[in-house]
Amino acid sequence: MELFSEIYGCYYQVVARVLRQAHRKGINCAEISRIISEGAFSESGLHLLPRLLGGEWDLLEEENGCYRSKLEHANTYLPLTNLQKSWLKALLPDPRLRLFLDDEQLKQVQKHLASTDPLFDLSDFHVFDTAADGDDYSDEEYIVRFRMILAAIKQNQPLLAGYESGKGGRVAIHFLPQRLFYSQKDDKFRAMGLRFTDSCSKPVMLNLARIRDLALAHSNLESVLKLPKHCVEEDGQRTVRIAISDERNALERCMLQFAHYDKQTVFDELSGRYCCDISYDPQEEAEVLIRILSFGPVIKVLAPQAFLEQMRDRVCRQIERMQ
Repeated sequence: MELFSEIYGCYYQVVARVLRQAHRKGINCAEISRIISEGAFSESGLHLLPRLLGGEWDLLEEENGCYRSKLEHANTYLPLTNLQKSWLKALLPDPRLRLFLDDEQLKQVQKHLASTDPLFDLSDFHVFDTAADGDDYSDEEYIVRFRMILAAIKQNQPLLAGYESGKGGRVAIHFLPQRLFYSQKDDKFRAMGLRFTDSCSKPVMLNLARIRDLALAHSNLESVLKLPKHCVEEDGQRTVRIAISDERNALERCMLQFAHYDKQTVFDELSGRYCCDISYDPQEEAEVLIRILSFGPVIKVLAPQAFLEQMRDRVCRQIERMQ
């Protein structure tokens, strides 16, 4: 199975760009030459241009000096490689896929991938050290709420949620979802965004499994966004610096655990450890802290001091509970 495909090369990209513009509004020879020179090698125009304008490929037709694509549809998306198809086929049994695709869409995908062998099987993986109370992805109400939040993020639409607290109480939360976050360790989805009250707005993170009711909020988005943010901590990314010991495969495990975070890692020859700076959103701080603690003694937090204090407090509380 190929790891790389020629369809992702510069020549395919250049031809696709020419055809897209030719399909929308037409294109002349000068514009074709410019696109080729910008996206490919300087001599590429000598063999690409004749093929496009009626040669071997014959993809364009001329009308008063303007060339238009002969294709029925604009070439917007790249075709999938065999490797990509195989990877998609392997994901079909994953119950989380129903959060994004309905039954009819899943049938269509299965139909198109019927002759494709899956890249792997879910049974090939043994997952451990995860929460036993992960979200129920087969729950139809959970699926509806997930898709509703996803649509609200895309449309910048505030929502009104009936949320169940950890103590079993019910509270109404008016919030603007901005991102969906998945915790591999907890096997849970969380919605991150801004919560609005009568006096201010502040960041909020909601467990999707605890959202019992969900509806579109009919308030004016511009008015709620103008609420003062004096409840909000400083904006922007935060960074935690950690030292990773070269034992128990700690470096590889850490890189996988924080794969979707921005980070910089260097090797410190004096200490024989890897030093890693991990950037994260302030709303994700608790999640980052829990992940770091799960590595035990093979990871040491170097900075900042506030993060270290939080770790000490959490460890002390855990010791008290065990006693």
